[in-house]
Amino acid sequence: MKWEADSKVLIQGITHPLAISYAPRMKAQGTNIVAGITLDEETSDINDIPVFTLVEEAVTEVGKIDTSLIFSPPLRSFRCWFGGDRCQY
Repeated sequence: MKWEADSKVLIQGITHPLAISYAPRMKAQGTNIVAGITLDEETSDINDIPVFTLVEEAVTEVGKIDTSLIFSPPLRSFRCWFGGDRCQY
């Protein structure tokens, strides 16, 4: 993985307590967070980050994603890695 200053970052599990804590700090430090993923269909954005229920939807809306961060318990993280658009947090 090549992470650069302008890399487009997706956060899977953006409603996880750690993600809610880290995402604003990451943005403040210049991380280009372009989207988040959650199963909560009523959440449309968090800290000015657009939120989607499927990775596919996020890619359609914001374009190519360079890096995906996963905030999820360990066993669920495997599902996120293996099938990002089917991830449950």
